[in-house]
Amino acid sequence: MIPSEWRIQAVNATGVAFAATDTLQMDAELWNMANSTAGEPTYAATASLFPATAGNSLAAGGVVNSNTQSGNVYIGGEGLLYATVSTATPAGNINYYLQFFDSVTGAPNGGWPANGVGQFIGALVCTAVGAQGPNQVVF
Repeated sequence: MIPSEWRIQAVNATGVAFAATDTLQMDAELWNMANSTAGEPTYAATASLFPATAGNSLAAGGVVNSNTQSGNVYIGGEGLLYATVSTATPAGNINYYLQFFDSVTGAPNGGWPANGVGQFIGALVCTAVGAQGPNQVVF
């Protein structure tokens, strides 16, 4: 089960910086069993965890975090990853991690794991200039 406070982190391992017009996007459906009497999952409305503007000017090796999700208890989710890269030919991935907030120790980043640390949920392989994806991930 996903704890009540979490986020998705994207790490730019493409080897190129994103331009101001480039984008990252992750649309996800989260699910739980709270309203199901037949043992079937109940899906929340599709949420854009990374809006299409999230990749703007992301340096090679840089990270961007989704909005923190809190207060909702979900068991898991599935999502689609997209990106656009326009400035140089990428040769790598955009790696995605599910991160949980640690309110007990508060370390190392005010309760969030270090960059690039967490549950790896998938990658979007980027090998050409232009639109990348979609790639499906499940977490």
